[in-house]
Amino acid sequence: MLSSALFLLPALYAFSLGEIVFGTLAVITAGISTWYHLVKPEGPHWWSDKKATSYQNLMLSLDTLVAIIFVLYSVYIFYIKDFPNTFFIAVIFFIPLFIQFLIPTKKYYELQHTLWHVGAACLAFLPLL
Repeated sequence: MLSSALFLLPALYAFSLGEIVFGTLAVITAGISTWYHLVKPEGPHWWSDKKATSYQNLMLSLDTLVAIIFVLYSVYIFYIKDFPNTFFIAVIFFIPLFIQFLIPTKKYYELQHTLWHVGAACLAFLPLL
């Protein structure tokens, strides 16, 4: 799923603002997520998936780790910029996105997960505003 490459857009914007750490984390997130989605088994994949290889599970762990680091750094940016309203907007949009991410259906998995990436990439712009 190449929609995870959408994180390159906030990365480019971050670099244009001189936010090197944020931009670098966004590039790393996009790269690892894109690679993971190229090598993972078809459909939803969690650690309990019996058809996944140890490499696929390792990539899932790495993808999850860099995503968490990126989110935590984004929250830190919100904190130091003192933008409670923007953070509140991000949280309101993040909650339904995250719920639909956690409860994928096999029939609509590709669409749901693409929407997750599009929404998350859009939210990635908010700490930069």
